[in-house]
Amino acid sequence: MPSLTGHFINNMDNNTVQQIKDIIAQSQTIGIVAPKNPSLDDMAAALSLYLLLKNNNKNVSIAAPSDPLVEVSSLVGVDKVEKTLSGTGGTGDLTVSFPYTEGEIEKVSYTLEEGYLNIIVKAAEQGLTFDEKDVEYTRGGGNLDVVFAVGAPILSELDSVFDTQNLDIKLVNIDNKAENDQYGDIILVSTKLSSVSEGVADLALALGLNIDQDSAQNMLNGIASATN
Repeated sequence: MPSLTGHFINNMDNNTVQQIKDIIAQSQTIGIVAPKNPSLDDMAAALSLYLLLKNNNKNVSIAAPSDPLVEVSSLVGVDKVEKTLSGTGGTGDLTVSFPYTEGEIEKVSYTLEEGYLNIIVKAAEQGLTFDEKDVEYTRGGGNLDVVFAVGAPILSELDSVFDTQNLDIKLVNIDNKAENDQYGDIILVSTKLSSVSEGVADLALALGLNIDQDSAQNMLNGIASATN
């Protein structure tokens, strides 16, 4: 693992790094949250982490309480920012699941009739072995397992984005603001950071994530904006 680059070193010892690695590895659905009216640095950091985890083949969504401002429009991935995280409002994909035995289904098709979509599972000669009670429906990509709050000092401002009171959701707080409420299961907050984007860079290096061109450009833009 690369050595840590600096200002998170007091917060992010080897045990903390391993804890975050384990959380990411075990999570099916990950949320990234930017603050209300985010600065370019805040949004650049959040989008960088979003891209890094996407590249790590994780199911990730990103959201903010307010619409992105014009100043952040050049950041890679800004078009993916929503008002709520996938898995919280039931607005994601609908998955229909049922037990399957090899050879019992001849084909799957659909029809549209009077505003209804009918999914037709045509049985093979031996027939279907499952009943209606065995059919399961999953909406919105499942529940959130972990949320990374990036550059968001006040937890209550994120209430509209996800259920901040849900204790089943692990919460990682990444920030450099003195007014940060110090909330979360893992707190990576340091006023010594030049920018929130530097904090995400520290975390990426500590986790050994592959930093691609898009996430690197976002982080560079965030650091440049925060430090002039």
